[in-house]
Amino acid sequence: MNIKEWIKTLTFYEILLGMKATMSHLLHYKPITLQYPHEKRSLPSNYRGMLALLRYDDGTEKCVGCDLCEAACPSRVIRVVSAEVPGEPTKRYSKEYDMDMTRCLFCGLCVQACPVDALGMTQEYEWAVYDAIE
Repeated sequence: MNIKEWIKTLTFYEILLGMKATMSHLLHYKPITLQYPHEKRSLPSNYRGMLALLRYDDGTEKCVGCDLCEAACPSRVIRVVSAEVPGEPTKRYSKEYDMDMTRCLFCGLCVQACPVDALGMTQEYEWAVYDAIE
């Protein structure tokens, strides 16, 4: 054991080095906590939040009632009842479109399966409300 190692052992060099790091963090502390209801974090662009059934600019739904999203969903969240447009047997629409979001896995398979881009994953992550529904 040489002199340098002996002095480091005698002066508890490793402990002093750790205390220096602790003190520098204590003195130069910058909080990274967000005050949640007032400050919201920015989400990545590929974040998969709540499902949304999209509409055209005129307000009509994009869904054509093909049931591909229902077939692609692994947890059977989506239920589609499709119907034909009266007088036009080749055109279909979704008469009923139900989503049970309590069972959703947020996998995005239904969005990928949709041929007309009628489904989308939103940036919504706040489902709680402050007031109770009576």
